[in-house]
Formats: sequence, C-alpha cells, structure tokens
Amino acid sequence: QLLAAIGPCISLPHFEVGPEISCGFEAASLDQVIDRNRARPHIDLPRAVQLQLHAAGLLPQQIDTTDRCSFHHEQEFFSHRRDKSPTGRMAAVIAVR
Repeated sequence: QLLAAIGPCISLPHFEVGPEISCGFEAASLDQVIDRNRARPHIDLPRAVQLQLHAAGLLPQQIDTTDRCSFHHEQEFFSHRRDKSPTGRMAAVIAVR
C-alpha cells in the first residue's frame, strides 16, 4: 500500500559533479546513474532514487515521477546552481489521507 513520489529535481544533463560525488554513488552501488561520457561526470538523480526505492521493495507502479527539472524549468523552480546566487526555497508536504 506504500506509494512514493519523486518530485522535481535537477536532471541528468544539468547535474555535473566532481569525482568525489560520483565515487559516493559508486560506493552506494549506483554506478548505472553516472554518465561518464562528458568532460565531468553527470548524475541521473531521479533514476538513483527510483533504484533505491525498487531495492527497498517498491514496484514501478508504486513510484510516481515527474519530468520537471529544477534547473531547466526556470519559470517554475528556483535553482542555486543555475542562478549562481541565493534563491527561494521549495518544500514538500506529506500527509496521511
């Protein structure tokens, strides 16, 4: 009866990281979310969360996702990385029905 939702976050094309971060994903057995075909590694963060939820026992139909990227969709979301300055904040609320 458990459902999970992965909200908007930075997407693979925009989530460039250093080797110390990609090593952390490797250590967590999430190698498959690392794109090394660029000058610096990029991480598929939503996919990493999906894999962790699946490993915890959730089926794909129990995981809701969105295609919204907090970096790319600048009219919808704040992004410190994109704007290179202090920005607004986002919050999520979880409630029992």
